[in-house]
Amino acid sequence: MKLKPGVILSAITIYMFSLSASADSLSTELISYIKSELQEIHEADQATRQEIQHALDTHGRDSAEVQVLWQKQSQIDENNRKRVSSILEQYDWPELSDFGDLSAARAILLVIQHGDLAYQLQYFAMAEQAAESGNLQPYLFALLQDR
Repeated sequence: MKLKPGVILSAITIYMFSLSASADSLSTELISYIKSELQEIHEADQATRQEIQHALDTHGRDSAEVQVLWQKQSQIDENNRKRVSSILEQYDWPELSDFGDLSAARAILLVIQHGDLAYQLQYFAMAEQAAESGNLQPYLFALLQDR
């Protein structure tokens, strides 16, 4: 498997920032980096899905255009799952008190909900705890729970 340079750079950057983070708190630089990473993940998650919806409206469900876009989305989803898993395993769920808003949590939840059942179950309890503690909007957790 060949890794893209951006994936390698992301992994190195997260590792370098993690060296400066204590177990109980994240540095401002690390929080900024994670927010940026999750914003990029969110945009990647949604961009092709919007293209798919347009292709569905224009060409129909069984069109070659839609099939190609779903293949592209599948690769994006796989990459996003790896990136989100790495963030969650290293730093746990982003806390509102550290991140200032819930956009990071929303990005994570979208990736989890777009994963298969095993992936959803892997992070279900973590998402539930985040919703209970105010670090994830309850309606977003309900969407995961419904899936």
